[in-house]
Amino acid sequence: PSVRGFESSTLLVLGAAVALVVAVVEHLRLPSPYGRAERPERPERRLRALRLGSAPLAVICGAIVLFEVLSLAKGMHKQRDSYSLGAANVAALAGNECGLSDKVLVEPDPAAGLLPVRSGLEPASLDGFEPGAVANGVENSDPGSRLPYGFGTGAAPVWGSVVEGRGTGELRTSWYLLPDRARTAPIVVTVGGLLGAGNEVRLEFGRRAGGVGDLADRVEPVEAIDLADVEDFTEDTKGDWRDLQVLLGGRAEGADVVRLVAVDRNLTGDGWLAVAAPRIPEVTPLRQLVGPGERPSDPVYLQWPVAFAHPCLRPFSVRSGVAEVPTYLVSPDRFSEGGANGWAAPQVGGVQGPLDLLTVRHQLPAYLAGSWQGNWGKVYELEEFRAAPMVTVSGSDRVRSGLWSPGPMLVEVPPSQDSGTTR
Repeated sequence: PSVRGFESSTLLVLGAAVALVVAVVEHLRLPSPYGRAERPERPERRLRALRLGSAPLAVICGAIVLFEVLSLAKGMHKQRDSYSLGAANVAALAGNECGLSDKVLVEPDPAAGLLPVRSGLEPASLDGFEPGAVANGVENSDPGSRLPYGFGTGAAPVWGSVVEGRGTGELRTSWYLLPDRARTAPIVVTVGGLLGAGNEVRLEFGRRAGGVGDLADRVEPVEAIDLADVEDFTEDTKGDWRDLQVLLGGRAEGADVVRLVAVDRNLTGDGWLAVAAPRIPEVTPLRQLVGPGERPSDPVYLQWPVAFAHPCLRPFSVRSGVAEVPTYLVSPDRFSEGGANGWAAPQVGGVQGPLDLLTVRHQLPAYLAGSWQGNWGKVYELEEFRAAPMVTVSGSDRVRSGLWSPGPMLVEVPPSQDSGTTR
């Protein structure tokens, strides 16, 4: 609720602040119950004992408050180029109430950031790897495909080691041109399957040499960087597609080309490995993606663990019993996503029931500004199987007594397994 445009919560905070100031002033002005000349010794001792006895409690409470404030201040400083809860609260006081939505960067089209191949250099080598050779049943693949993000075409290749008759392999891609923005944005490689236990993925950086311009046909090695796997796997997400980032910073100085090397040395059945071509993300802030303007217009389904961090996004509406079909879904990280899906599952009458029937999810790569590797959550684009028709709802108002009943509920009782009769 609001009063003349002012939220009630704001009025309550202002009222509490005024009450605190009044209480402090009245406490300092409170006269002693005894005159200065007639003050007996014993009540003064009692008052002093009361003050000394309550002092530790006041000190402890003050220390707790100071610790909390300093913790928020430290987080604000450490994550000053990214997102922190303290900085979001301060920004809200200044009028920017969008919180995490301004700090989440989304790739609407991952293929747009793929690095271009530099022709005339050493060609690709596929030993035990083939295009699209990945395992079945990877949970976060595109619907109807075994690959992510619409990859798998000639312009966006994915190579895997699930090759009949082979248990190991090594992939060396062609050389890709390294743009200048590789120093400020990460190089991202989408990986599926097992990383570690004999499997490894690395980026090899080089410098063209041996000629001028298009005549350069040799590459001098500069540096090789191994890709570290994510650390937030659960039993249900092992082997899923995930994006691994490399922030160069001051590394690989002088390099102008890069290639991807993947090695599969694992002989177990689930030891396969797959990689996509490297890319540098072309991103858009989440708030701009879901609709222009200060208040985004596209309806969003915010799962409950992340709803409070995105106050600017518009949840899909429900009017007269008709629910709006959301365009995007924002979910928490890997650890919390399972619980959020279970809480809203159709089996328990959750809101995801109609979404699963009417839409298909396409995961969009998303990053945390200033961090890139922060595991903040996920963004899905919801595509309707068929555009939902507009519904016109008509109704009327009727006044009913609190004791009024339209009659007994019609409940279908399943057949009895013992007698074969129904009730």
